[in-house]
This record gives sequence, C-alpha cells and structure tokens, in this order.
Amino acid sequence: MHQKTLLFATNTRQYAMKIKMALDLNMNVRAEKAGDKAVMITVDAPMLGRRLNEYRNSFGIPEGMGYPNIVPGTDMANLVYPGKAWNEERLRFRGFEVSRSLYTAEDVSGAIQHGVDGGIRRGTDIKALSLGADYCFAARNPIWGLAYDGQKGVELPIRLLEEDFKSWLCLYQDAKP
Repeated sequence: MHQKTLLFATNTRQYAMKIKMALDLNMNVRAEKAGDKAVMITVDAPMLGRRLNEYRNSFGIPEGMGYPNIVPGTDMANLVYPGKAWNEERLRFRGFEVSRSLYTAEDVSGAIQHGVDGGIRRGTDIKALSLGADYCFAARNPIWGLAYDGQKGVELPIRLLEEDFKSWLCLYQDAKP
C-alpha cells in the first residue's frame, strides 16, 4: 500500500519519479550511464500515520484544504506497483544507494546493511542501528534546529538523539553508554 519512488542525485542535480515509471524507463541504468552517483529509493505512504502530538495539540487541516497527494476515494490498490522489488532493482545500479521508509520485514532485511530512515524523531527510533544498520538518517530534527538556532540548533537535536539512543541501548540491550 505504499508508492515507491527512485531519487537520483549528483552534486549538481537530483530528480525523483515513481518507481513504476523509473523502472519502465530504465532510469536507474540511464542514471548510472549519465554519471549519477546515488539512487535513493523511498516510499510514500498513501495515508498519514497516527501522530500523537497532533492529537494532543488538536491539529487539523483548515476547512477547504486537504492533502494534494491523497485524493479522497482513491483506490489504494492502484498506488502499488506489483513489479520488481526495489532490492532486485538495486543490483542494477553500482553507485551509492540509499533506502528510506521501510515498512516490511523484507524491506528491513534487504536494507539493514545500508542505511535506514523511518522518520527518526527520538533515540528509540534509531533501533535499526542496534539491529545491524550502518547508519540512519535523522533530517527533521536537525532541520528544525537549524531554523531555531543555526549550527548550535543543529547540534542540539543530534546530541539529544544520541543520548536518547544510548539510554535505549542500556535499557534494552544491557549496553554501556
């Protein structure tokens, strides 16, 4: 029930397209031939998850507005591309590959040796590292920190995530901080 996207990037350009179109056009092969160094495979959720802070803060969409990527009454089955799995496709690209937003056991087992991004907001969200991932991405908190206080604002949430993660490791894996 998730729509996968390939993102190709170089130092000077990046572009994204839905995985079905990218596969149909052999974009991963074409990107490699064009000298692109990275492919990001991402997943867009066709619906929002349960966001507790938004419930607590009584967040709502203003009347007359909506989510442009989710049209009411959309048949979610049409958002899924039943073709090749992303980890089959990744074998065709020899550059740096990044996977984000993993939702199934197969996604996790295929990506754990690489990087994982699942909407990291707390140290406990970084569990994938304890399961063997080499790294994870935590973009939201540093971006919010940058808006708040520049470089110091970026460093603060990273430090807080690291401390929270170390605490989680101690509690759940008998690790030492």
